[in-house]
Amino acid sequence: MQTKLTSGSTKFSVNVMHFARALRRAGLPIGTDRLIDALGALEIAGLRSKEDVYWALHGLFVNRPEQRLIFDQGFHI
Repeated sequence: MQTKLTSGSTKFSVNVMHFARALRRAGLPIGTDRLIDALGALEIAGLRSKEDVYWALHGLFVNRPEQRLIFDQGFHI
């Protein structure tokens, strides 16, 4: 079963911003430009499922293999 998500939701956008901030504190180089790109990518992706959100954000926030564990831990909280 896939969860329907809406990108127009202010709460959703705020949650993505908090997630990016947490990843930045954990050492991932996520600047404002990448956050803006992530919000745009999520809009384009259509947000059909949690998996869609995962891969859209993963593609923008993870640049090195060692960053994946940090991303996964943050995403699955």
